[in-house]
Amino acid sequence: MKQTLITLVISLLSIFSCYGQGFYAGLEGARLFGDEWCTNWEIGAFASYSHRTSSRFGLEAQAGLYTQIYDDAPVHWLGGRPDDRANTFGGKIALCGFLRVVGPVAIFTGPVGSYNFYQKGTLSSSGKRFDISLHHAELQWRLGLMADIRRFRVRVCWDHDLTNRWADYKLNAITLSVAFKLKP
Repeated sequence: MKQTLITLVISLLSIFSCYGQGFYAGLEGARLFGDEWCTNWEIGAFASYSHRTSSRFGLEAQAGLYTQIYDDAPVHWLGGRPDDRANTFGGKIALCGFLRVVGPVAIFTGPVGSYNFYQKGTLSSSGKRFDISLHHAELQWRLGLMADIRRFRVRVCWDHDLTNRWADYKLNAITLSVAFKLKP
């Protein structure tokens, strides 16, 4: 019995010690908030590397691609109507620090930079394409909660816009992501 208990404790310690270390690949979805007349969504894929610097602290670098979908294009666009559509495609880089709170649960924070490679819209009345009036680059500050469950990582975070995505307002987001830990 004593040997079984010691084996169990050593096994649990080894499992808890590997949380937050290694390469991850995953998907994320976000609900973007900016102006009351715009319904915006973002979906993307990313790869990240987490490195523990001590038993409780660590750093994570992340790179990914995303697309933003504007279901109801802003009516202030020239000739715009509420049923116009717009979308973007871009890349994102993040660097976050994390702190293990208890077991596999951690809080994290850090900057996120993104850049739109493509941003266009379509007028519903004519089908004509137009450039949407977003700034191509954006800087956000991310604050969130994550949990490592076996080889999966689940994160929920708030991305606060530090720059104006549009000329006159910020575009914040609530992001949910799921990642799979690859072999280290």
